[in-house]
Amino acid sequence: MEKINKINTIIVGGGQSGLSVSYFLKKEGIDHIILEKADKPAFAWREQKWDSFTFVTPSSMINLPGITYKDFNFHPDEFLPKEEIIKYFEDYIEINKFPIQFNIEVTDISKIDSKWVVKTSNGDYIAQNVVIATGFFQTPKKLDIMESINPAILQLHSSEYKNVKSVKEGNVLVVGSGQSGMQIAEELYKSGKKLFLAIGNTKRIPRSYRGKDLTNWMIKLKMFDKTVDELDDLSERLVGNAHVSGANGGHTVNLHKYAKDGVILLAKINRTNDFKVYLDKNLHQLLTNADSLEKTLLPAIDKIIEKDNLDAPEEDLEVLDDGFKQEIVEELDLKESNINTIIWATGYARDYSFIKTDKKIIDKMGFPIQKRGVTEEDGLFFIGTVWLYKTASSLLYGVGEDAEHLVKQLKNRK
Repeated sequence: MEKINKINTIIVGGGQSGLSVSYFLKKEGIDHIILEKADKPAFAWREQKWDSFTFVTPSSMINLPGITYKDFNFHPDEFLPKEEIIKYFEDYIEINKFPIQFNIEVTDISKIDSKWVVKTSNGDYIAQNVVIATGFFQTPKKLDIMESINPAILQLHSSEYKNVKSVKEGNVLVVGSGQSGMQIAEELYKSGKKLFLAIGNTKRIPRSYRGKDLTNWMIKLKMFDKTVDELDDLSERLVGNAHVSGANGGHTVNLHKYAKDGVILLAKINRTNDFKVYLDKNLHQLLTNADSLEKTLLPAIDKIIEKDNLDAPEEDLEVLDDGFKQEIVEELDLKESNINTIIWATGYARDYSFIKTDKKIIDKMGFPIQKRGVTEEDGLFFIGTVWLYKTASSLLYGVGEDAEHLVKQLKNRK
């Protein structure tokens, strides 16, 4: 008979959120283990990001529990490249001696009486508590419209793109204007590729304003502290973070600048057929939406500078409108446009089907049903999802605060 391992708490997932929970469990002396499917630390950063990837937030916002950017001698205003991000996580694990086991996939979680049975690729466990720390970006999202495209076209998810050599000769269509789509598109068109970009609902912010990186002003305005209960509509949880870049020292990315540089902007793809791509007509509305956050945010910054009598130089940012000058494209012929590669920067899907519970724990939008990580299923917790509690919940900047709160709740029933 196969041995069943017994332990107080199991953390499923060894990314930033799982490590943060482990930090506070260790501090409380609570017996636990982290089960990580990948074979090495920092899987998402190592395997799902392109070669030139950098953080889009400065090092001063690296805030995992027990250690700060200063302990690693990072400059507060630098944007860490991929290699240093990976090393940061490796060092964080080594410094804290987290009880993490790699190459173990959790296949099923169910409850028997008051205990949780966790089945894995390396045997079964019985635990009093289970913390789901698999993150919100688990599986590259595949759209149905991808299946109708001629197989001669190379189709990549953004997680599969590594560098310019990843694409075929000819022109490229990037679908999606979130963080990944914008940065991959920029790398490609600046390498000389003719680029088509189908944009979405993501807004933008300038990299800096009045002498400071915009994240500093956002902290000052308490934008990262906005809670999920303050949202007007829960569908706002699905809106991606405003696009900006940390590449080459950090800079603003602006759809109008892309248009000025020759990128062909398109609206959302609504259907495909062989070499034909059919698009919505609302490009200009999408551009107006992309511009809207900057138009409301900068006056708010000006106001707080004046209110607090802060020393900040005056600045007028350049206003571009080149995207509005482009004609609306409703039908795109991939063959005629010499587009041989499509990169789908369409995000990721969540899968919690391995968790078997009597009570409903996932809502219709795919979000865990919880209150700051605590579910109605006694002993089942979530950490690290977008808007778990507030804006910063899924960020290195804020996950530690949620982890500390979660462990306090878990401790009460250990």
